[in-house]
Amino acid sequence: VLYSELQVGLITSEISSGENVE
Repeated sequence: VLYSELQVGLITSEISSGENVE
């Protein structure tokens, strides 16, 4: 479960970064 939350956080961070870049 912890891993899932960590992965979700990383994915969200990557998406946010990508959106910011765009």
